[in-house]
Amino acid sequence: MAFLTAGSVDREVALPPLLTVTFLTVDAVAPAGTAAEAFAWVSTAFTTGAAVGAALDGAILDRTGSVVIGFALAPITIGLAATLYKRLTTSLRKA
Repeated sequence: MAFLTAGSVDREVALPPLLTVTFLTVDAVAPAGTAAEAFAWVSTAFTTGAAVGAALDGAILDRTGSVVIGFALAPITIGLAATLYKRLTTSLRKA
C-alpha cells in the first residue's frame, strides 16, 4: 500500500498495479459465472469516476483560475472515499 500511495503522484506508475489488484480481487470474490459482469461494473465505475472527476476539476479550475485547487481535490476525494469505504465495511460486518 505504501508503494501505491507514494506512486500515486505519477499515475503511470500507480495505476497498473492498482487495476491489477482490483481485478484480481473482483475475480476472487465474484460468484461463479459472474466474473465478466463484475469486471464490466468495475470498468464502468472507473470510467465514470474518471470522467466525472475530470469534468468537476475542469469546471473548478475554470472558475478559480488556480492550478493549486486541482491538486487539493485529490487528497480530499481520497479522504472522502476512505471514509465511505470504512462506513460501508463497518455496516456490512454488523449485518
